Amino acid sequence: MPENKNNEFIRKEFQSVSKINKDYKTSPFEKYNGKFSASFSTIILGLMLGIIGLVILGYSEGIDNSLNTVRRSPLIHEENLLRTSGMIKLAGQPIIKQELKVPGFEDALIYYKKTTEEKIDGQWVEVNKQQVFASFSIGEIYIDASSADLQFDLVEIYKNETETQRDSVYGVLAKNEIVVVGELKDNSITDGVVFVVTNKSNKDLIDSMSKVDTMEWWIYKVGALLLITLGITAFVLPILTFVDILPRVGLFAIGMILLFSFLMSALLVFISAVIITFWWLIFVVVGLVIILLIRIKSKTKYSAISFIP
Repeated sequence: MPENKNNEFIRKEFQSVSKINKDYKTSPFEKYNGKFSASFSTIILGLMLGIIGLVILGYSEGIDNSLNTVRRSPLIHEENLLRTSGMIKLAGQPIIKQELKVPGFEDALIYYKKTTEEKIDGQWVEVNKQQVFASFSIGEIYIDASSADLQFDLVEIYKNETETQRDSVYGVLAKNEIVVVGELKDNSITDGVVFVVTNKSNKDLIDSMSKVDTMEWWIYKVGALLLITLGITAFVLPILTFVDILPRVGLFAIGMILLFSFLMSALLVFISAVIITFWWLIFVVVGLVIILLIRIKSKTKYSAISFIP
């Protein structure tokens, strides 16, 4: 028995020494070979996150641009319309070509929405939705609102409820003034960079869009900031493969990379906002630089000619 214990002890000691020798002979590149193989996947992930973040960032600037377009466009009533093309905010009484009516309701409508709900497991669930537009114009301008962003204050036209089904109709009265923001072309407004149809007043429209768009703007901005930060971090992360060789600076390096990624993302978000808001300033600066270069070139040419003997 003592001999067997001695043999077991010698065997364990031999395995321990062999493991130490193996680890000693292994080069850093062999030791971290698995991390090097994962670096390419990490870089691809970083690029994908960064691209998605930039797309969301661009979309958020489009939201801000839509609100600014509605806010800055002057409100023009149909009788004062002089323009024949371009973005416009037109207000006036709708002229309906064919009256749109709901049975049991006398007033003409330009739009109504009918919904059918059924009670399922004690909860009302929407099972059918129908939207109907009337063809109408404001003055001589034809409006096709089928693809517009509808900002309507709806009135209840009809409602019927049973134990298992609920039908409701809400609409917009044709006697109300309509405001349309869109692209005027060929005496019609059918689309535009911003295309809004509403029965709100100009002030109420801007206030309504400001509340919704400001919240969406911040959600998309924060989302883009996080995605771009993660993307840059994932792109730079393979550097940490080498940092693990020096454990004392590993945590510091991770913190610095995260800080660098966040600052770069914040800078991109800020630059995009400035470019969208002050796009005209970029053309002014570029124009001034071109004029300055031309003047410098002209002076240099004149100086070279004056020194010719």
